[in-house]
Amino acid sequence: MRASELRRRLSALVCRALAWFAVPRRSAALGALAAAVSLTVVRCSSPRTTSMPEVQVLLDRDVSTVDLALDGAYRVVDEGGGTVAEGRRLAAGRLRAAGSGLDLNGVVLRQDEVLLQPLDDDRFQYKGKSYAGDLRVRRDRTGRLEVTNVVDIEEYLAGVLYSEMPASFPDEALKAQAVAARTYARWRLGHGDPLLRATDADQVYGGASSRHERAREIVAATSGLVLEAAGQPLCAYFMSTCGGATVDAPLIFTGTPIAGLAGVPCEWCRESPKYRWTKTLTPGELARRVGLKDVIAVDVERDRAGHTIRFDVRSSGASRSFASQEFRRAWNAGATSEAEKLPSAWARALDVTRGEIRFEGAGFGHGVGLCQYGAAGLAKAGKEWREIIAHYYRGAQLVKRW
Repeated sequence: MRASELRRRLSALVCRALAWFAVPRRSAALGALAAAVSLTVVRCSSPRTTSMPEVQVLLDRDVSTVDLALDGAYRVVDEGGGTVAEGRRLAAGRLRAAGSGLDLNGVVLRQDEVLLQPLDDDRFQYKGKSYAGDLRVRRDRTGRLEVTNVVDIEEYLAGVLYSEMPASFPDEALKAQAVAARTYARWRLGHGDPLLRATDADQVYGGASSRHERAREIVAATSGLVLEAAGQPLCAYFMSTCGGATVDAPLIFTGTPIAGLAGVPCEWCRESPKYRWTKTLTPGELARRVGLKDVIAVDVERDRAGHTIRFDVRSSGASRSFASQEFRRAWNAGATSEAEKLPSAWARALDVTRGEIRFEGAGFGHGVGLCQYGAAGLAKAGKEWREIIAHYYRGAQLVKRW
């Protein structure tokens, strides 16, 4: 959309909203105006499409055997694409290291890397889960095996969607989540290890579950759309619950540009069970976890929205300073149960007495980017996925890339 046309449409919307101010629907008009302005922040760029990328999802590493199954026809190919084995069905396949290569059900393959390809779009089973796409097994120098799922990015997103966001959330929130997950995956393809981990170290990936077809439909509604900021792929972070406001990305992830990832207010995640919570610990136990002989006080530094961005733990001897996520990791490292862990590092109040440290907190997760419960709240309030994306990734561009 050309800038002149965008300005013309925005002007028309503003004038329409202003015309309402003279009637007793002033608050509704203000809401409409705010929505119109927010929508201009995520701009629709002209398409510059490329072919749909494949991703490699790390399912396992450092294992001695790989047990799998496939109901339909298959072939096994080497790195060059040559067929080294094939069959009509693989009811119980076992791959393991053998000599300088691999062994598949007693057949020696003189390769240290093979790709299992279903021929009829069947899904293979590995460790109780089904997966679309291909299965790659690599042998390292010590004879241990690495297992990856090679799949196109849209199919991958269908396996991420309900693993990262509850299936009960509104469809518009799920579509916003699909855009965030696609954007993050695209960013990761160009940064660091090419393998996407199937855990929350990257994005939780559950493969092709019983709800896979519905997930595919929701992902397809935003197919190929990703976010960019300042002409670069956006590292589209997201988390469960912000607790009232998201955080400027550079305050949590050092070196991350703020473009598209500035903190924003959020009043829509109140339904989250982690919106507010309280955790307690003895001063002696915290001292042990942070490497001090005792704890007499904990001072905090906050950002403009009140988030805790630094903890200074004082003792009768030396003291230590922690970035917010470092403090959260230290607290959680010694936890004996999930109930004891800090859901986030946002301390709305932190009191230290002789017998107890009381941490009154907000939110769940690192606090950067899309708030999932906030997205659900916005969707329930009638916002569509583009408006949700516009709110949490202000200043980003929505671009069709494949």
